[in-house]
Amino acid sequence: MISPLNKLIIVLAVCSVTVSGNSLLAQQFRPAPNAHYRNHAMMPPGQVGSQMLLRGGPIPGYFQPTQVRWSQGGKIAIASQGQFAAGTPSILDVGLLIGSVYRFKVTEIPGLPGVELYPTIELLDRLNPPAGLATRFPIPIHLTQQELEMAAEGLFVTRVIYLEDPTNPVVIQDQANRQRFFDVRFNEDPLRVADQLGRPMAILRLGSKQPRMDRQTGRFMFSSPPARAITPKPQTQVPNERLERAIISTPSIGRLR
Repeated sequence: MISPLNKLIIVLAVCSVTVSGNSLLAQQFRPAPNAHYRNHAMMPPGQVGSQMLLRGGPIPGYFQPTQVRWSQGGKIAIASQGQFAAGTPSILDVGLLIGSVYRFKVTEIPGLPGVELYPTIELLDRLNPPAGLATRFPIPIHLTQQELEMAAEGLFVTRVIYLEDPTNPVVIQDQANRQRFFDVRFNEDPLRVADQLGRPMAILRLGSKQPRMDRQTGRFMFSSPPARAITPKPQTQVPNERLERAIISTPSIGRLR
């Protein structure tokens, strides 16, 4: 049995996860000056993202392509119109609105028969890839077997997915279909750590909470915000000069502070 103190420690000892790949080339970053952080990862779901909408820019109403991936098998479904859609094996490609909170359903977890988990994803920002290539550069959010097992045991995991600063990258060999991540210390805010290393893009919250459906308020599903089905384009080679033009023409977007 896990004591309340241990649960609290697990809540704070979260993971920051890097968005890697060619999407880094389609962004600009500004230096990170010393600043007061008004947001933190333990704020209620939707609060950080809604504050980002107040900053303006090409964010409101944009459906950011997002890929939720799980390499171990099982099925992933998103809440839509008050109910969960049919589960998709391993990979789910979907367009999500910045600032909204989306509830997902994970089933058929290997080694956990009969267990269903309901993570949430909150987008904080959008990518700015070359024109016509938005679905080539989704925000990747990878679920891991370890985290699913932790959630099934009653623990709560918070992950911050961030876009790595290309001027200060982590020198490490990437593995195919595996997202790099690391744990932060229990007294650190993962959102602030992610902001120092790049640009925070999304927050994944994963626990063992089971649904308590309320047809009137829709609280568990956060009123099922609209999502857009996406068909990924084939992974064709993009000329480097096209990506370089995108870097020059894309204005720098302020970070989370």
